[in-house]
Amino acid sequence: MAESAEAQKGPFPLTEGKVKGYRVGEVDEFLDRIKATYEGDAAAGEQVTASMIRRRGFEFTKKGYDPRFVDAALDRLEEVLFDRERRAFQTKNGLEEWEKSIESLGSDLALRMRRDRGARFTRRSIFSSGYRISQVDAVIDQLADRLDQGLDVRVNDVRTVRFYPQRRGYDEAQVDAFLDAVVEYLLSQR
Repeated sequence: MAESAEAQKGPFPLTEGKVKGYRVGEVDEFLDRIKATYEGDAAAGEQVTASMIRRRGFEFTKKGYDPRFVDAALDRLEEVLFDRERRAFQTKNGLEEWEKSIESLGSDLALRMRRDRGARFTRRSIFSSGYRISQVDAVIDQLADRLDQGLDVRVNDVRTVRFYPQRRGYDEAQVDAFLDAVVEYLLSQR
């Protein structure tokens, strides 16, 4: 009850009725860590990186923060931290090293995208479900086409892609890591 009253003053609207949202305490604690990182007050090992924001999930609960608002705020914070990380890398290692690392990332992504449909990622065992292969391949084909043609690919389109489960589907962790790398590559192109 105290958490609910405290959440009314929080930075995001709460869900109502039976609709579940992100657990308020988890979101607030993570936002505090991001703020400490941004302000330079985070202890070593406590700093939040852009990729940590991208991978962070929260438990769902009634009267939680509306995920749409939290996700939008975290997307903006991820971009701010990524830009800081890029500048820090460039200051320490130089622009040429940054460009080499991004070129290498782009090459790795292109190699994965050129693999045959149905063989781009490890498949789960016969007793496990993974991401639906046809959906993942369709998303990767579309990404490859847009990147090859020099068309704009929106970071948010990659962040919000969802896949249905399939027995013996693609390994979720591999696909998620690939999509994280695509987001990183797209952010580096700004």
